[in-house]
Amino acid sequence: MLSNNHDQVIILITMITMTSVLAALSLRGLFASFPHAQASSAVVPRAEEVSSPFPPTPEGLTVIQSLVHPNVSISYKEPGICETTPDVKSYSGYVHLPPYVSTDLDESQDYPLNTFFWFFESRNDPSNAPLVIVLNGGPGGASTSMATSNLGPCLVEPASNSTRLNPWSWNNNANLLFIDQPNFVGFSYDVLTNVTVRKSLIQPADFASGIPAQTNSFRIGVTGSQEILRTANSTDHAAMAIWHFAQTWFSEQVNVLQSPAAGANELPDSHNTNQTTRRFQ
Repeated sequence: MLSNNHDQVIILITMITMTSVLAALSLRGLFASFPHAQASSAVVPRAEEVSSPFPPTPEGLTVIQSLVHPNVSISYKEPGICETTPDVKSYSGYVHLPPYVSTDLDESQDYPLNTFFWFFESRNDPSNAPLVIVLNGGPGGASTSMATSNLGPCLVEPASNSTRLNPWSWNNNANLLFIDQPNFVGFSYDVLTNVTVRKSLIQPADFASGIPAQTNSFRIGVTGSQEILRTANSTDHAAMAIWHFAQTWFSEQVNVLQSPAAGANELPDSHNTNQTTRRFQ
């Protein structure tokens, strides 16, 4: 739980490159909530059609439709991995920004921004603990990779299929917010797209006629569109995108962390009976 005092915000910008541990973690939790998609046009095949390369249909999501920012929403859930300290909560999800929400710097943002975050409560007095925002460097490094190393709440075991608590995590005394930014970094995306990956070459693919077999050098999966004009092309543009993310997260998400049920009208989403929509007055 966060306090209403946002003066205690620390932004940490790191220059550590992304590790491969997210691949192992995604099979155990994060991909269970990725993508927190609201659009019914998602291109992910059904779970019964393919078992491993594609994320399963998300379940147990809560969606907040912002009343402050038109057509902006947050979708999130408790992933139940990494931070397993009793009574310490964590949330993973997306801030969904529609096209043209950002007209700053004459940027033609004709694409949606679905920015992934992973929030961890402080293990000690989260209501009064400061908030540390972790932005990885690179550019193009996923901040969520930091959640499973050095300053994060957990460390990946040698077998890469489980984690252990990190006793030196920064969330011992601070709330941590990891953000994958800009678009195409980590789990953040514009439009969900089936792709093939051969070595370092990622290409959009059409699996309508069948899903190809994978090999050690040929993989398939789901990412953003890979359109180079659908992400920030400068530090200034990336800063504007994260500013719009922050306006939504602080005005809406903090209310959820404080009181998930207070003042909320719950309506089942028409596309997913496991999804709850909340509108805050």
